[in-house]
Amino acid sequence: MPPTLDDAWARAEWAHDALAALTLALEDFRDDHPFAVTDEVDLPTLTRVIRAGRPNPPPPLVGLLFADLLGGLRAALDQAACACVEAGGGIVNERHGFPIATDEAAFEAAWRVELAGASTAAVDYVRSVQPFGAAG
Repeated sequence: MPPTLDDAWARAEWAHDALAALTLALEDFRDDHPFAVTDEVDLPTLTRVIRAGRPNPPPPLVGLLFADLLGGLRAALDQAACACVEAGGGIVNERHGFPIATDEAAFEAAWRVELAGASTAAVDYVRSVQPFGAAG
């Protein structure tokens, strides 16, 4: 059975939960003062010297939660694209997904495969949220 918009919303909710967990993990990391900073005065020159040491690396959980967040968001986009294909009368297959392109030419090539069967309105909307269309 092809993914539905309900599936996409469920993935987006999963990503939202991952973002909340990531935020807490990053706050805990920050609260542990991962940066070594010293503030001194060089007496011979009466110059203030501030030094920052190499920060401690974040705990592995931060990377796992970040990957979970990105994976959930990507899955939500792909599932929404598949729902658009099905709503447009297309038959969803493993090549369908949400195209992300850095320029108009790449998008034109990608949408013909990844959104094949979706309505013109759906394709136009996906085009409108592409990175190449963003004000910069």
